Amino acid sequence: MKENQDKKTKELTVKKDEKKIDNDQLDKIEKELNDSKKKSKLTVLNEKRYGIVLRNIVVGILFTIYFGLILLGKEKIPAIEYIIDLKTFIIFDLLVTLVLLEIAYKKENEEIALHGVEMATVGGLTIWTLDLFSRQNIDLNVYISVFICIVVFYYLIKSVIMALKKKRKST
Repeated sequence: MKENQDKKTKELTVKKDEKKIDNDQLDKIEKELNDSKKKSKLTVLNEKRYGIVLRNIVVGILFTIYFGLILLGKEKIPAIEYIIDLKTFIIFDLLVTLVLLEIAYKKENEEIALHGVEMATVGGLTIWTLDLFSRQNIDLNVYISVFICIVVFYYLIKSVIMALKKKRKST
């Protein structure tokens, strides 16, 4: 009985496969496949473009939080501990910069190298913050607020430029 069922299903599949498709239907199927491939390529390109933009915005937010914490630390932490914290941040910035540049060199990735240069800039700004803090007559809050504004504007402009470049490449 099982053999009879297997034969029936085989016969049904054979009959289904014997269905003939004329040239018009074949052209229509090919056109639909090509359209779906184009749509999927555009979707992938859009996801990559917005992924890069999103990553840059997240990095910008992290740097903004970093400088915000430096500003908050100035108000809440005693001077000696604040100087030690700034020195620790400078060493950390230097190490992260070296790691990013080394990874960029090994992978030959320009984007990672750019993040390394950005991290070196943040380290330089942190060194400058330490220098400004050492001078007693300078209002550090103004300088750190300017650093935060520069970081926000830089990452906004960078994200817009990268999105436009990716859009031009995809078209």
